[in-house]
Amino acid sequence: MEHYRELLLVLSSLGVLESLFFGIYLLTIKGEKRIPNLLLSVLIFALAIRIGKSILFVFTNDLPVTVKNIGLGAMTAIGPALYLHIKAFATYKSFRFRNIYLLHFLPFFIYVAAAPYVSNKTAFEPYHFILMQFFTYLVLSVLVWYRSRGTIENRYDIIWMRNLIAGIFLIWLSYTLYFIHIIPIYITGAILYSFVVYGMIYLALKRNSIFVAKPTVKKYQGSKIQPTQSSELLQQVLQLFETEKPYLDADLTLTKTAQILNLAPRVLSQVINEQRQQNFSDFINTYRIQQAQVLLHSVAYRQQTIASIAYESGFHSLSAFNTAFKKNTGTTPSAYRKLNLEKT
Repeated sequence: MEHYRELLLVLSSLGVLESLFFGIYLLTIKGEKRIPNLLLSVLIFALAIRIGKSILFVFTNDLPVTVKNIGLGAMTAIGPALYLHIKAFATYKSFRFRNIYLLHFLPFFIYVAAAPYVSNKTAFEPYHFILMQFFTYLVLSVLVWYRSRGTIENRYDIIWMRNLIAGIFLIWLSYTLYFIHIIPIYITGAILYSFVVYGMIYLALKRNSIFVAKPTVKKYQGSKIQPTQSSELLQQVLQLFETEKPYLDADLTLTKTAQILNLAPRVLSQVINEQRQQNFSDFINTYRIQQAQVLLHSVAYRQQTIASIAYESGFHSLSAFNTAFKKNTGTTPSAYRKLNLEKT
């Protein structure tokens, strides 16, 4: 039994020590992910305090009341730190930490301030509310993760957020199940925390981009085309499209268009990207949709099907036409035609 206790002590203590070093490491990382890393450090330190208190409570006698209360209060900081980290991580390029966010940590500040003056029994009385607060922030974190999945390019960032939330949830679950007397081992949360920390460190070593944003390289950084030249080339492209309407050819490609203009395909692509902030496909579809709108307005085409208008506007298929039309106008071709017929 003594060896079992020693093993638990080693496993849980190593997790706390490793997390402290990892938290300090995160504080040294500069760059675009500095704020998410800072909030992750806060999360790690809050967990370390809470888990450290649990370890001391189990393996030492006469733990000071102040230490017990601060350890208990640290649990109120875990949920907010997780939520703010996920929020900042999902939008790290635009996220700005506001002072009002500190209100999320108000319960923790109250616990720390009151720690020397109240008994541990009094501090423990609202424990079920602490667990509910923790769970509420877990739910909020899941919602942020779920909504941001479609906007994050790096799939490892999505996996990181999901796994971190899952790991913190398991720690919450272990404390909750112990509180309602379903599991008998109080130190379970500390052991789970050790594995969560080892998982974080593993990812830090294997997927460093999770914590260190890669520098953004401008797409055409080495290009010799000057802005004035790019603008002049765009005028040539616009003149071609407005006079000869090559976009009505469903087989029109970047290469074909570049040949008509006596340009290299990469040059044409760069001009459209820089001057219109569009790729070639979106650029020609803009003209095709404008053509389709004219036909949908036309009395002469009132009896024509949507499909025939799509083909006459330069689209290969009806589905591609519907998708592009809604993307450009916010409505479907049928709804657009119906609305304009009602006006006339």
